[in-house]
Amino acid sequence: MIRRLRGVIVGAAEDHVVLEVGGVGYRVFVPAVPAADPGEETVLHVSTLVREDAFHLFGFASAVDRDLFEILLEVPGVGARTALAVLGTLSRRELADAVARQDVSALKRVPGVGSRTAQRLVVDLAGRIAPEPVELAQPVAVRPDDPLPLALARLGFRRTEIQNALTHLAEAGRQDAPLEERIRTSLQILGGGPGPRASEEEP
Repeated sequence: MIRRLRGVIVGAAEDHVVLEVGGVGYRVFVPAVPAADPGEETVLHVSTLVREDAFHLFGFASAVDRDLFEILLEVPGVGARTALAVLGTLSRRELADAVARQDVSALKRVPGVGSRTAQRLVVDLAGRIAPEPVELAQPVAVRPDDPLPLALARLGFRRTEIQNALTHLAEAGRQDAPLEERIRTSLQILGGGPGPRASEEEP
């Protein structure tokens, strides 16, 4: 089962990218198209969904988001597109807070999620997601002159979240990219990027 892909994005649409890995182009559905310059390598953490008539890949900037996507798929009535819409609309922190507060209205902000599905999310996700992202990799050293940590702190992110973003930027080899690009990528890693519109038809 595919769990991680490193390659170059050679095409993109509203809900997916085409990632070329070793000369093979994989269509990967994403909650937000990763920011990448032409020819730049991108790492996606992948969840694989196999059906009798289809083989779908879903990619995420972090393994934490991939695992959360798979948790969402376990909720009755939630398919892959709805799960992507949840992650594209709410950050992990917002989703965890909404579940903890049983805030159905916040969950109904997600395109395609009505009252019944929102209630199911509240019940089935209770106690299963944490407000803070989990550190899955060794933290990287922060350069004293790097303005990125301060920029993310001013946007309201905590130290653990900032370190998580820096770690994944380093894993993707993008720690020396321009500041604007790194901020945009960090927001996607931390769940702040725009997502696709949900539809009734699940892939």
